[in-house]
Amino acid sequence: MDGFYAWRHEEKQKVPYYITLMDQKPFALGGLYSVRKNRPTFSIVPTNANPLIEYIHNTKKRMPLSLSREEERRWLDPELIKAEIKALMQPFDDGQTKAKVMT
Repeated sequence: MDGFYAWRHEEKQKVPYYITLMDQKPFALGGLYSVRKNRPTFSIVPTNANPLIEYIHNTKKRMPLSLSREEERRWLDPELIKAEIKALMQPFDDGQTKAKVMT
């Protein structure tokens, strides 16, 4: 993907922001997939927000787990162990992301 939306709560309003990487390159989100009762299910994995996203997503202070190309390959490895998963559960560095208010 090339970005995602997050909303900032300002009193009774929700202000949408579009978040991308500074270099505008695509990135992947960490997710979980399974089939339950013959229906495919998918969940995006959240992680702690970096300072920029924490400002925007100011009520829950989380963001989707965003992965670089190298991390994407590791995330998809079926042999990934718990310690490696924890190591991947870090937000993008604040300097790698930018946000634009969508009005």
